[in-house]
Amino acid sequence: LEISVRDNGLGISSNGNKTSGDGIGLSNTRARLRHLYGEAHEFELSEPLDGGVMITMTIPFREGNRDEN
Repeated sequence: LEISVRDNGLGISSNGNKTSGDGIGLSNTRARLRHLYGEAHEFELSEPLDGGVMITMTIPFREGNRDEN
């Protein structure tokens, strides 16, 4: 399963902050993905050429049991 989230702002390197993409929220997300999926996941932070930031997560698809109630 691949999930991408993108915005159309200035991006990380152009926003005037010294943010490197290693803040508490992203660190927490990376740690949780590592705990849940080990090496079977990907987490990529990128800056598209036309601006903004895009985060793409790839995790294994696991079909769950359906509760008929």
